[in-house]
Amino acid sequence: MKKSVLAALGGLALIAGTAGHAQPVAQSPSQGSSLGPVYHKRVCDRPMAWQYKKPASDVPDKYRNLMGLWTGEVNFVGGGSMCIAIAVSQVSASGDVDTVFAWNLGDSPATSEALNIHSQGEANWWAKSVRTDEKGEEIVFSSTDPYHGLLYEYRFSLPKKDRMAGALIGHKLDGTTASVWAAVLTRSMSAPPLVAATGE
Repeated sequence: MKKSVLAALGGLALIAGTAGHAQPVAQSPSQGSSLGPVYHKRVCDRPMAWQYKKPASDVPDKYRNLMGLWTGEVNFVGGGSMCIAIAVSQVSASGDVDTVFAWNLGDSPATSEALNIHSQGEANWWAKSVRTDEKGEEIVFSSTDPYHGLLYEYRFSLPKKDRMAGALIGHKLDGTTASVWAAVLTRSMSAPPLVAATGE
């Protein structure tokens, strides 16, 4: 695998790892509200924990439908994939989203050589609904700091039949696109999408 591809893999794994610092939970739209019980599940071969907050009455259904655990993968050009999981725990009427994000690149020699301890992890991450001319609306997870000269972001369409299709995109600092890898998430039916007895 070429060094440029390895560098990109390192960058995408570090996005979520640093996102907890770039977008702290304190900036969430639901700050200060009481949460429901903690849920635990093993996803991407690692433990994951999160809490739901019941959406406010003014949150549109299109954002309410984001609530829950989503699992899937990123497929890399040239072969290989990365397991990803997103627990959407809180949403707001403006399209702000709080999540717990987990990833695991697996145990391939290329992965371990390039990423070392960054090949898997879990982080709090904040996303925003963005309207686009071509696709209507997308949920965007963005990095704020460049890695090896690129800024990375995940973009997913709003759910359709319990599925979100999207991509992991690398941008050069001049705004041009350097790489696009397909990504798909499917709603997990084993974890409840909402907590009935949450504080409001």
